[in-house]
Formats: sequence, C-alpha cells, structure tokens
Amino acid sequence: MASFLITGASRGLGLAFVKELVALPSSQVSKIIATARSDAPALSEIEQQSSGRVAVVKLDVTDQASIKKAAAEVDSILGDKGLDVLINNAGICQYDFQGVASM
Repeated sequence: MASFLITGASRGLGLAFVKELVALPSSQVSKIIATARSDAPALSEIEQQSSGRVAVVKLDVTDQASIKKAAAEVDSILGDKGLDVLINNAGICQYDFQGVASM
C-alpha cells in the first residue's frame, strides 16, 4: 500500500495521475495527496468520492509559507507512515514577451 503526493494536480497531467491512481485498488495505493494552488472542482469531486483515499492540500510552489504549511498538513495526513512516491508535476513559467528568442 503506497502513498503518493502529486503537485500541480488541479488539471492536465497532474489530474490524470490522480484519476489513474484512485482507480487502483487500495491494496496498491493507500493514500493520494493531491496539491493545487487554488480551488479545483474536478479534484474536489474526486476527493469526495474517494472514501478518504484522496486528500487535497493547497500548495503554491512559489510561496515559501505555502510550502511549509502544506508540508505540515501532509505530515499530519501521513503520520508515521511517511511518503512513498512524489510526483513533482507543478511547474513555474516566467513569461517573456520576446518568447523563445530571449532564451
């Protein structure tokens, strides 16, 4: 029974990871912690239907206070069991008006 933490799970690939993991039996995946920087209706719906297997944690990877708060919440959720798998899907993109030419 593995535990997973997925950053950037509100949409796209992160949300797809959550959907795939929650479809597996609890004997393989015991806990899924899905992080998002803002409210995510699709993620909340999965959490409500997961019988406690999915926990949504608010996390903005660009904010140190948010990171510390999320880490404490994850620690509380997992207790002494610890985390087995981290899927670090959240990303930061600095937009530049010159696009690729400025890289």
